[in-house]
Amino acid sequence: MNKYLNIILNTIFPLKCEVCRQQVPLSAGARICQSCRGKILLIGDYFCRKCGKSLQVETAFCVDCHRDDTLYYESIKAAGIYQGVLRESIHVFKYNRRSCLGPDLGEFMLSSYQKHFGLNSFDKLVPVPLHKKQYRQRQYNQSEVLAKNLSRATGIPVAVNVLARIRGTRPQFTLNRQERASNIRNAFQVKNRDWLKGSKVLVIDDICTTGSTINECARILKQAGAIEVHGLVLAHA
Repeated sequence: MNKYLNIILNTIFPLKCEVCRQQVPLSAGARICQSCRGKILLIGDYFCRKCGKSLQVETAFCVDCHRDDTLYYESIKAAGIYQGVLRESIHVFKYNRRSCLGPDLGEFMLSSYQKHFGLNSFDKLVPVPLHKKQYRQRQYNQSEVLAKNLSRATGIPVAVNVLARIRGTRPQFTLNRQERASNIRNAFQVKNRDWLKGSKVLVIDDICTTGSTINECARILKQAGAIEVHGLVLAHA
């Protein structure tokens, strides 16, 4: 009976992959088809132990992290490389108001979490906040959606109202490494210090390019009493 019901529902209410627009069976419960999932480039065994960037050879740190002594976070880990299907999926997720992609993309983030961290590694998940103007435009914070999906799988609480973005910034992708750090400086503020004292925090974001955003979050969170700050992102450029 369920087989025939699915056929009827697929005919009347066809679901389409958010990337390639091919039909996806309702029974699959996914918004990204298996073909597109198979094209996502995941971070392999060679990556920078500090910022999480994919590397071509086995070495502890990338060139940028090796010479940077202004990093406040302990590490950043990424699920995949910001190219192709993953890049397009994130673009749809962020700018086309397709928050329904959260569970699909969250699966990749959860796999990365399980690969790099233990079950009880963190006290809180802190999504990188949007400025209120950005939030009005998008209607949701994509990093918060990812954090809540990860929270449901791990049981780690999401601290939504701890960190606020108090200053609008220029789009980071338009800037070089030095400009990004300057652009994001003092853009965040901690709203509830009592929640952070003595905590190990995992900052959640969708994309990492130079790590400037997570680094600034880590600086502010540690000033407010967090003892350890790591980052977990969906994709690393």
